[in-house]
Amino acid sequence: MNKGKKTRLDQALLLRGMAPDRTKSLALIMAGEVRVNGQKADRPDRPVEAADRIEIQRRRPFVSRGALKIEKAVRDFAIAVPGLHVLDIGVSTGGFSDFFLQRGAAMVFGVDVNIDQVDSGLRRDPRLRLLKKNARFLEKKDVPFEPDLIVMDLSFISVTAVLPVLAAFERARVLALVKPQFEAPRKSVGKGGVVRDRGKRLGILLRIKKRIEDLDFGVAGCTAAGLRGKKGNREFFFLLQRGKKFSIDDTMIADADEI
Repeated sequence: MNKGKKTRLDQALLLRGMAPDRTKSLALIMAGEVRVNGQKADRPDRPVEAADRIEIQRRRPFVSRGALKIEKAVRDFAIAVPGLHVLDIGVSTGGFSDFFLQRGAAMVFGVDVNIDQVDSGLRRDPRLRLLKKNARFLEKKDVPFEPDLIVMDLSFISVTAVLPVLAAFERARVLALVKPQFEAPRKSVGKGGVVRDRGKRLGILLRIKKRIEDLDFGVAGCTAAGLRGKKGNREFFFLLQRGKKFSIDDTMIADADEI
């Protein structure tokens, strides 16, 4: 921004790298999360100068609702976060990464086909590093550390599409968000992309468990996500460990869907 020249607030956020695109810029402003010189600024067309101080003060504790989904799983599985080195597959806006960084992870490495969507504030954390790549082609040499934990949130593909490459990280456990709507045959998904029938949903979960075991991973735990998907789908976290001998009984999957 040129000194003395006034710019619209929504444009100023883009120019200062505080928002990845105009849609996100407008969302931050309309949510009342932008401050100019300490005062709330809720008009996108508000003129600002280069000397004006712009800050983002979030009302929500995390950059996305994904953090609230995984928070419950970390608690249910008693995962101690401080000091962990975490590989975040399908980082998206950074909800999972934000959760682990706020809870004391040593470092997080995020992978996605589009890393431009990662929250700009989160990018400023020196413990976060990013890689633009399709996770199905991830190689061990791509990751700058040996991960303790791999977290995974995929859309439109099965978690089993990525598991084969994760076998290279032998010591890491995998905390995978399983979305029945993306694991199911198309005929099993109801109107609006929601799997409403519990019987069908349980069948999908048990089939994906078997496919995971065929890849020599065990499903060591299963719990419902802390929040439903945006359309109302029930989603679940599977805690995976190398070696199918570690798998829980199928009845424990059914129990997780009852809670």
